[in-house]
Amino acid sequence: MLYGARLAALRDSVTRYLKGAVDLPDIQAGLNSPAYLVNGMKSNAAAVRAAACGVEVLSIDRFVLRRRDIQGVLVGFAAFTDAEIRKAVIALAQAFEK
Repeated sequence: MLYGARLAALRDSVTRYLKGAVDLPDIQAGLNSPAYLVNGMKSNAAAVRAAACGVEVLSIDRFVLRRRDIQGVLVGFAAFTDAEIRKAVIALAQAFEK
């Protein structure tokens, strides 16, 4: 239940603050989620911008062998409270606007 609630908090925050920039796939398992970039930004640029705003994400390029057309970042949510998730997503929204 705890991780499900945190995933729900991530989904809600992404829908509210990152709509049009990021899509989360409908995955109901795991402690991390890919966030696919739909705003034209490249994975590495998104990771650099996130880090500059104090949010650590991993470029999806680290996990892709053949599909270089996929752009996104891996975001963790399991270790954070709902408030921390919301704060990080707001920071990502600011980072991805630049």
